[in-house]
Amino acid sequence: MGLNSEPLHGDNPLLELIDRGLSALEAGEAPDLTLEELAQACQQVQEEDTK
Repeated sequence: MGLNSEPLHGDNPLLELIDRGLSALEAGEAPDLTLEELAQACQQVQEEDTK
């Protein structure tokens, strides 16, 4: 049972990326995240926070 076996992110795109990265690390693989993906997720979260 991994750290992220229970998704806690709901529809938060930044936490979804973190969850994906942790899943890869737990599997002994390199996370396949790009800076562009992270930037987009941060922007989406920031936009949601300002609503």
